[in-house]
Amino acid sequence: MPFSGRPPSRLPRSALVVGLLLLTLVLAGVLAYQAQDAAHSHRAAAESALRDYAAFAGEEYAARLGRMLDEGMVHKTLTAPFSTADTVTETPAEMLERTREKAGHTKVRVESFFALDLASRELWARGSRIPASVRRWTHDSLAHRVRTVFVPEWAHESLLVGEGKEARLLTYTVKHHGSRPVAYGFTVRPEELQPFFRHAFGGEPLVPRSLARGLPNDSLLSVRVYAGGRELFRTGSRPADPALSAANTLPESFTTLSVRASLHPETAEMLLIGGLPRSRLPVLLGLLLLTTALVVAAIFQLRREYELARLRSEFVSSVSHELRTPLAQIRMFGETLLLGRVRSEAERRRSLEIIDQEARRLSHLVDNVLRFSRAERLKGRVDLCEVEVGPLVRGVAEAFSPLAATAAVHVEAQVEDGVTVRADPEALRQVLLNLLDNAVKYGPRGQTVTVAAESHDGWLRLRVDDQGPGIPPRAREKVWEAFWRLERESAAAVAGTGIGLAVVREIVSLHGGRTRVEEAPGGGARFVVELPGASRAARPALVTASGEEVA
Repeated sequence: MPFSGRPPSRLPRSALVVGLLLLTLVLAGVLAYQAQDAAHSHRAAAESALRDYAAFAGEEYAARLGRMLDEGMVHKTLTAPFSTADTVTETPAEMLERTREKAGHTKVRVESFFALDLASRELWARGSRIPASVRRWTHDSLAHRVRTVFVPEWAHESLLVGEGKEARLLTYTVKHHGSRPVAYGFTVRPEELQPFFRHAFGGEPLVPRSLARGLPNDSLLSVRVYAGGRELFRTGSRPADPALSAANTLPESFTTLSVRASLHPETAEMLLIGGLPRSRLPVLLGLLLLTTALVVAAIFQLRREYELARLRSEFVSSVSHELRTPLAQIRMFGETLLLGRVRSEAERRRSLEIIDQEARRLSHLVDNVLRFSRAERLKGRVDLCEVEVGPLVRGVAEAFSPLAATAAVHVEAQVEDGVTVRADPEALRQVLLNLLDNAVKYGPRGQTVTVAAESHDGWLRLRVDDQGPGIPPRAREKVWEAFWRLERESAAAVAGTGIGLAVVREIVSLHGGRTRVEEAPGGGARFVVELPGASRAARPALVTASGEEVA
C-alpha cells in the first residue's frame, strides 16, 4: 500500500535526551520518597515497640508503687483500725483517736486525721492543723466525690488536693456509723512520699530481666510521677523523648496519680536488633540534590554541545561560502586565460592579478582554519626566534594591499626600525593578516588602515587602526571569542568565518602576550597586540671625515 502525506516528524535528539534526563530525575525523586517512606515506617514500628517496653516498665512501676503505698501507709492507717464490715460502732471522734495511734507504726509521717459526716457535713480533725484550702475542699467537695466517683468496692481512695505549698495527698475510706455514712481519712505532705517513689524504682528491673542484662533501672530508663498534672518525683535529669515514653496510672485507689516511663536512647540498642533506625533523610536529600546537579549539568552540557554543533554548522557554511568566492574567481579568470579570450596584454595582466589576489585570500583563509583547528585540539605551538619587526610588518602590509584594494582601502605602515622580538614569524604574520582583514571587512570603503609597530619597556606593541564605526566598550572583550559577532554585523550579513580574532588571541597567548581593543584617534577601532621579549638594536655610529663619531 503506497504511503502518502508528510513523513511523521521526529523529536530532535537533544529534546529526547533532555526528556530522558528529566525522567531520570523524576524517577530518582520517586525512589528517594519511597526509601524515606520505608525508613519512616521502619522507625515508626521500632518506636512503637520501644513505647510498648516503656509502657511495660511504667505499668510495673505503677503496680509496685501502689503496693508499697498500700502496705506502708494506707493499710496501717486506714484499713487496720477498721473491721471488714462497712458499719462501725465507735463514734467518729473515738475512731480518729484509734486511727491516730495506729499511724505511729507507719513508714510515713501523717500530718492530720479527719472524719466527715457525709450527711450533716460535720467535720472532726486531729493532729496538725489542716491547710485552709484542703479543709475547704474536704468540707465542700468530698461528699460529692463520694457520691459520684467513689466505688463501694474500693478499700480507699487517694488524691492530691490544694495548690502550691498547701497541696496535700488526701486518703480516705467510707464507713457507716449506724445509718450515717462517715468518711475517715488523713493528709500527707507530697514530699513525705519520696521514699516510696525511690524504693519502687530500685530493686528488681522494670523491663524484662532477659533484656535488662543485669543493669540497674536508672541505666535503662527514667520515671516521673504526677498527681493531677503536678510533678511529684523524677529520676535523673535527662529530657524525656516522647517517642520512647508511655504513661500509666496507678491502681484505681490512687486515681489522681500517674506515671510516665521513658527509655534512654541507648537502651534501644539493647531492646531492638540494630537499635533505633537513624533518619536517612539527609543522605537521601544529598543524593537527590547530587542527582539534580548532575542532570542540570548534563542539560547544560547538552545545550552547549547543541550550540557548538550549530556554530560548527554555521562555520562550515561560512567557510564554504568564503572558499567558493575566490575559487570561482580563480576558475573563471583561469578559463579566460586558458581559452585565450583576453583581448589585450592589460586584460591578461588584470586577470593574473585577480587570480593572485584570490589565491592569497584563499591561502589566508586556509591558514586561519588550520590554526583554529590546532587550537581546538590543544596542539597549538610556536617556534620562537629573533624576528626583525620592521621588514615583517612592511612585507605583510605590502602583501595585503592587493586584497585591500578590492575594497578601495589604503594600508599604511608606521614601523620603528631596529626593533626585534622573540616570536614565530609565520604566526606573527598570521596575526597581522587577520587584524588587517578584520579592519577591511568591517570598515567603510575608501578608508585608510594603519598598521604600526613600536617597542616599550621590553614589549613589542602592534596596533591596527581603522576608520569604521568602532566597537562598544561592553563588547570589546567578546569580539575575541570564536563565532561571536556584533548585532549590527549580523544584520549587515558581512561575510566571514568568525574565527579571525580568536586565532589572533590564541597565537598571542602562546607567545605570552596580551590583546585588547581601544578607540582609534579617528573614531574607529584600534586592535592592540603586545608581545614580550622586544629589544631595540643600537644604531650604527656615523663617522665624519676627520674620524669623529656623530650620534
